[in-house]
Amino acid sequence: MGVGDFLVLYKIPVEEDLLVRVYGTTGISTLLVRDGTLPQTGYMPIFEPFNVIRLYFRQSGNLLVLVDILKVEPYSYLSLQSYERCMWMYQILFFLYRWIRFYDPNLFELAKRYLTIFPKNPSTFYIRFQLDVLKIMGLFKEEAFGEELSSVVRRLATADTHTLHRIALSKQIRQELSDRINQLLTEHFF
Repeated sequence: MGVGDFLVLYKIPVEEDLLVRVYGTTGISTLLVRDGTLPQTGYMPIFEPFNVIRLYFRQSGNLLVLVDILKVEPYSYLSLQSYERCMWMYQILFFLYRWIRFYDPNLFELAKRYLTIFPKNPSTFYIRFQLDVLKIMGLFKEEAFGEELSSVVRRLATADTHTLHRIALSKQIRQELSDRINQLLTEHFF
């Protein structure tokens, strides 16, 4: 039996049960919610993507089984503000799902913080989010981006929120930065 905080990535109804992919104290895991699709249990809206949930669970192999819900931080309502906001939030979840396998409380808090903001300039903020993840993982090195991108990376990595809203990057620069970040993560994990 264990207690942990989890960020809901996505959910899949399976007959009357619910399988929920989560990121939290056990890394990326699958949570079984028995009778989770039944209306009388009320679990469907709780396990919406983006919500942060403190759970009491037991582990059966690689599967977590819900015992009780202790606390819910409902972030899913933020995604209803606009299509753009929803897409921004899914970008954060997709990045976590794609690259993060282990639990780090700093990564968890970073993801929560980025889910709650709605940047005017999402592409620049997304690059900053990726750079922040690299810093937490100990993979961030300006020189890894090459001479032509290092000044851009330095500016993005040190800018405050107000400045980030005003930084405009060309599509080519964004693509080069994204490719290099993906390359760094691929080299680390594979």
